[in-house]
Amino acid sequence: MNKNYFTLTLLLLAFSFTLNAQDEKDQLLSTLADETCQCFEKKSADLKDADESQIELEFGVCLMESYGKHKKEADKLLNISFDDDKSLENLGVEIGIKMATLCPNTLMFFAGNYTEDEETIFTQVTGEFIKIDTKQFNTIYIKDGNGRTLKLLWFGYFEGQDLFLNTKKLDGKILSIEYEEMEIYDPNIEEYRDYKVITKALII
Repeated sequence: MNKNYFTLTLLLLAFSFTLNAQDEKDQLLSTLADETCQCFEKKSADLKDADESQIELEFGVCLMESYGKHKKEADKLLNISFDDDKSLENLGVEIGIKMATLCPNTLMFFAGNYTEDEETIFTQVTGEFIKIDTKQFNTIYIKDGNGRTLKLLWFGYFEGQDLFLNTKKLDGKILSIEYEEMEIYDPNIEEYRDYKVITKALII
């Protein structure tokens, strides 16, 4: 067999093995994130008045319960040591990234509890309703008085959200929308970015 061909074959096999391992790891992380979400959401009603340390503790309990269910696979695919805080922190980050798409409401719960003691700045805008886009996040488009198109994110419950359940009734309507700036992970670009998250909407 030609030496170069043999070398190329080995490289392709190694590359294929790496891709398969990455796919298995990605699937495992998705499973851990989904089970952690389901577990934590059951606890969230009792954690509304809890402090940050209690919330983190309950989240950790949920994550470890899921990890225990898949320990054999996790030990094989994830570089985790319970004696290494950094590796545990990295696992938390990877799970958090998955949760951004699997259960954004759970992340909103974290954000709401961590920032409740800080002053939240709300901005109000008015404009004509254009459309709603549901491809990635529910995004409301309006055109303000200067002709600019504004994109506002429907990321959780807000007062007036029922207006957008039948958008045909909004054709030509002028809306008043209140929003807050929020940093949210965007899986399309694999980075955090600022979004205008709607907190209130009404027809004027």
